Amino acid sequence: MPFGSDANFDILDDTFVDPDGNHDQEAQVTVKRHAVITWTQNGTNIHRVEFSKVPDGVNAVDSDDLRPGTIWEYRPRIEGEYVFFCRYHEYMMDVRITVESP
Repeated sequence: MPFGSDANFDILDDTFVDPDGNHDQEAQVTVKRHAVITWTQNGTNIHRVEFSKVPDGVNAVDSDDLRPGTIWEYRPRIEGEYVFFCRYHEYMMDVRITVESP
């Protein structure tokens, strides 16, 4: 896990992996508000993390292209459920982040 990260998703070729080893739709984390969530691109394919669901009041953002060896981080500021997917690989979808109060 990258230094300073509270939760990390590994991106392998064609799958997101949560800290417990769950893949894609089964992958999930629960973090406190303002936690640092990272995505570490350990595969060879280019990926792009995008949110398909965010709590009211949150602007959905995306990672831009993640090339091999890159890390992207996001810090949620509002409690609720965040759901993300890979823009380029439709089968890499419905990964959940639950954000709770500190």
